[in-house]
Amino acid sequence: MDRPVTPEGEVGVQTIAGGRYVVFLHRGPYENLLGAYQHIFGEWLPGSGEELRDVPCFERYLNSPEHTRPENLKTEIYLPLK
Repeated sequence: MDRPVTPEGEVGVQTIAGGRYVVFLHRGPYENLLGAYQHIFGEWLPGSGEELRDVPCFERYLNSPEHTRPENLKTEIYLPLK
């Protein structure tokens, strides 16, 4: 953020740890994100030779569900790697 932010309600502020991340692009409804995570953790990660760091994964929403059809939503999924 380029300016101070004051969280309100259930929204909070968290600093994202630096370091290596692998980024996956999910296209489609948010309801299908579980399937993306199942693929990442069940297939990609075990076969990748990579290890996760002990910091949270996070998502970046590239467009808004208010202005985008569910099938056109784009979400980046970031996994922290050692």
